[in-house]
Amino acid sequence: MHAIYSKIFLSILCSSLIFLSSCKPDLDVPVPSAGSANFSKCIAVGDNFLSGYQDGALYKKGQELSIPALLARQFSLVGEGNFSQPLMNDDYGLGLNPKPWEGWYVSKRVLGYRTN
Repeated sequence: MHAIYSKIFLSILCSSLIFLSSCKPDLDVPVPSAGSANFSKCIAVGDNFLSGYQDGALYKKGQELSIPALLARQFSLVGEGNFSQPLMNDDYGLGLNPKPWEGWYVSKRVLGYRTN
């Protein structure tokens, strides 16, 4: 009796897998458009969160992931966006130390291999 149930289960499983794998989705991919908005001139004014200040320092990768850079990439999808952003030279970074007695400048913080 147990063998009959396992055969029925296997046949239902196989038929459902065949049925599900034969489906092809019909996706309508939206085409981005600016509509009536004009993104030809855009400026970003703000604090450190807009400049790409991350991990305690300002560095190139953080600037590339800043809010204005992400918005400029989205604006370029609709044909706008000649966003020029001055970037740091490398990913080492430059930040101000909140404890000036230890030195004025620090590099970005990276989690090391020690767990103390």
